[in-house]
Amino acid sequence: MTQEYDGFKPNNALPVGGKNLAIVTDVDKAQTAQTAQTAQTNSRQTEVGFSLFNVLRQLGYIEESLFLIDKLISDFPNNSKFLFTRANIYRGKGQLLNSIAGFKNAIQLLLLDIKERQEAVEFDKILPNMVVEYAAIAIYDLKRFLDGNDIPFVLSFGTLLGIHRDGELLSYDHDIDIGLSWDIPRQELVNLISQSENFYIPEKELISPKFDWSISVSHKTNGIFIDFNFLKPEGEFLDCGFDLLPNPMVWRFSAFKTKLIQYRGNDYAVPENPEQYLIEIYGPNWKIPDPFFDSLVSGHNLTPQSKYLSLTYAYLRLYRQISRANWKRALSYCHQIFAYEKESWMVELAAWLQVKINEEQR
Repeated sequence: MTQEYDGFKPNNALPVGGKNLAIVTDVDKAQTAQTAQTAQTNSRQTEVGFSLFNVLRQLGYIEESLFLIDKLISDFPNNSKFLFTRANIYRGKGQLLNSIAGFKNAIQLLLLDIKERQEAVEFDKILPNMVVEYAAIAIYDLKRFLDGNDIPFVLSFGTLLGIHRDGELLSYDHDIDIGLSWDIPRQELVNLISQSENFYIPEKELISPKFDWSISVSHKTNGIFIDFNFLKPEGEFLDCGFDLLPNPMVWRFSAFKTKLIQYRGNDYAVPENPEQYLIEIYGPNWKIPDPFFDSLVSGHNLTPQSKYLSLTYAYLRLYRQISRANWKRALSYCHQIFAYEKESWMVELAAWLQVKINEEQR
């Protein structure tokens, strides 16, 4: 689908059908009523169709859900949500070039819609930042659970960054990250989690479970998510990542020994040289807080094979931030995408987002 592009210049005066509205005839009124009725019917059809799509997808009927979303796009070609959803299905199937192209089209269509309506069109659930006190409880319960089952673990990613740099978990983080030995039997660990007092594996993770690289776990009481990342030795390196198609998304760290540090009165294992670990993923400016940094997009040690996976997440998350009118975070994703590619429409989008940010600050 090719979308007409006009530079995303903000519209202050919106035309209304290009008509002179000084004279409103009975014909105009009839046409307006018919248009409104058609729009209402279309809205109901899209809601029903999308609800059915969500049911099929949640039940794991991917091909059937893709067929339905293709039909919805054919019937409603100007609906950016449907284009976004199809691109997300392609991402899950590992068809990354189709996914990236689909996200780009969805973003451009979404922006044209925002310009016409002068408002964002949020449709998906916002993942909230962690409540630090809840996360502190979760990490303590996690320590008791793993220590009680003689399973060593190490703090990693943003969890390590916050505790090492700030002495506290990051308030703008979304989950807790830990690393575990690659040799841990996955099914035995899944069984232990399922029987534990404080943790469970969300149902969506169990629809088509694949736990080679990671397991996502949630705290039963406060809902804090924890990523169990398995560390795979590769010569002088340790790889960790997520099970995705067509290949895992992988971050490569220098192999390390561990040491203990204290957090809220308890000992936790961390890499022996935490600064080197943090530089490898966050870069030399890791000491400067950046709430918009996304390790799935901008991790300095992502492997080359992870590039297109990373780009799919970048465009996916850019669309979501625009749909929520979160202009600053959206602009951040533009700049993170520029590290991979710098297309002219994206440069113009970044300029448009900066205008929106400036307007909000007046």
